[in-house]
Amino acid sequence: MPRSFLRGGGRGRFRNVPPHFREGVALLLLSVGAWLCARGILVPRLIVAHDALEYLPRQVEFHENISAGILLPRWAPDLGNGHGYPFFLYNPPCFYYVAEGFHLSGLPFVASIHAAAAFLLFLSALSMYAWGRAHWGRVGGLISAVAYLFAPYFLVVLYVRASFSDFAVFFWLPITFLCVERSLRPGGGRWWIVGLALSTAGVILSSNPVALFFLPVLALYPFAYGGGRRAFPWAPLFGIGLGVALAGWFWIPALFGKSLIHIDRLLDGYLHYGNHFVHPVQFLRGAWGYGLSLPGRADGFSFEVGWPQLGAMAFWLLIRFRRRWPPAVGYALFVAALGLFFASTLSRPIWDRLPLLQYVEFPWRALTLVVFAAAFLTGGCVTRLPAGAPRFLGGALLLLLLLLIGVPRARPQGYHSVVEANYRPAEIARRGIAVTTRREYEPRRVKVLAPPSPAILAVERGGVSRLHSERTSPERIVAWVESRSEATLRLALHGFPGWRIILDGKPLSWRYIPPYGLMRFEVPPGMHRVTIRFGSTPLRAIASLLSLLALLVLVALLALEISPHLPEAQARPSGERSIER
Repeated sequence: MPRSFLRGGGRGRFRNVPPHFREGVALLLLSVGAWLCARGILVPRLIVAHDALEYLPRQVEFHENISAGILLPRWAPDLGNGHGYPFFLYNPPCFYYVAEGFHLSGLPFVASIHAAAAFLLFLSALSMYAWGRAHWGRVGGLISAVAYLFAPYFLVVLYVRASFSDFAVFFWLPITFLCVERSLRPGGGRWWIVGLALSTAGVILSSNPVALFFLPVLALYPFAYGGGRRAFPWAPLFGIGLGVALAGWFWIPALFGKSLIHIDRLLDGYLHYGNHFVHPVQFLRGAWGYGLSLPGRADGFSFEVGWPQLGAMAFWLLIRFRRRWPPAVGYALFVAALGLFFASTLSRPIWDRLPLLQYVEFPWRALTLVVFAAAFLTGGCVTRLPAGAPRFLGGALLLLLLLLIGVPRARPQGYHSVVEANYRPAEIARRGIAVTTRREYEPRRVKVLAPPSPAILAVERGGVSRLHSERTSPERIVAWVESRSEATLRLALHGFPGWRIILDGKPLSWRYIPPYGLMRFEVPPGMHRVTIRFGSTPLRAIASLLSLLALLVLVALLALEISPHLPEAQARPSGERSIER
């Protein structure tokens, strides 16, 4: 092979190749890399991983809501021994929507969960490629995407933890930064503001803990990237704020309503954040495993950053003495350092003083920032090699190194033999299947979990001669009661703000039954129709209104962007072709 080719002189040989062909080759290679990463989940059996078995009943409950026409699920009716609790009011829905799409297309639940993870994996590769390509070109973008897919913590989230909600956020992160950069360009257009709003909302609706880390980092990026400009970065900040408002229907009730559930259970025992800091040495090395996160250095899985990614960060630090960093590089190094700091034992004093941060549960979740920033930096190394250096060969060797290290790890520990019939709604209720470690989403009034009840409505006291009840949806129960005297009825339903009882068209008050947190109410003598439904609260109504207003602003922005082009398109004769290129 000629030396000029190895040094990058061969680049001229490809100048006559059509750009679309080169782009197609890059995307083909990207797809191969994504397939190598996703092979372990492209199977019909559920992977053996920490949270994998929890996502199956979650998806069943989510589907139960969607099939009943509830497009914004809040209540999981079969959890808590069939008494239900507001799981989806607090747990981000992004992954469940993606998996539901595959399930509605005909796939079983397990296959839908795996298909959603594989789909998000490919989108993550594509989004990092787009961001990297904007800075480093096609080859650099490809290297960034591969470094993203095969970063150790990326594989840990997918194959060791099976935390699919945390995994969904990887898709959105590069898009947010790309949209910030494009919105700062002169004449950047409203498209990028809309894209920034949607991707910011996507982060919030994917993972609560990662959003808590990432949103401050995102909000500072317009100032860092446009530091040389005198103008205030109104456009990207407006896009970020619009995205936060768009997701308000979810995060506002979740944040300000956390006192209504047992979220404090995340701060006790094994789950206490103090048990899960990473020793700095563990960023450099660690045995690959599928065990648990434990106090000290006895963890059962790896927290290493990856030698290629660490080498890339070191490379950028070294060349700082010879040339000026691009703004995106300097900020990416800052983000990576911030992620390492918050994941390590060095940040313990800050965690102790910030109560909201403690609900992140695992400090090593901050490694998401490191994966994101380090992958971007890795793609730029080859493009910054000195003139005359073998850039083509360097890029090929870097890709090969990433694959050699990452591909053997891109597999689960094994597979479960799951019978989906055992996870039908009635079975979830009967067997008391849990979807979290500590049942932290149970209502605060539930001190003792009541056993499964044979009927949703039962008589506690009074002369009831006829009682018939029917659950028509996860958020609605209808009953007919005939009583000779005043009667007290018990609902096998966990009480929670939003539940309302309507007796013959009029509101009826209800009380909690301690220590189970179930609902009790009285009915007068006679024949009555009782409707129990889960509705809104003032806080949820305000949050939903905020999201609706943000959605209207998004639609208006799109209309303003599209409308100037409509007269031009309509004025062009139907047989006339545009000669613009």
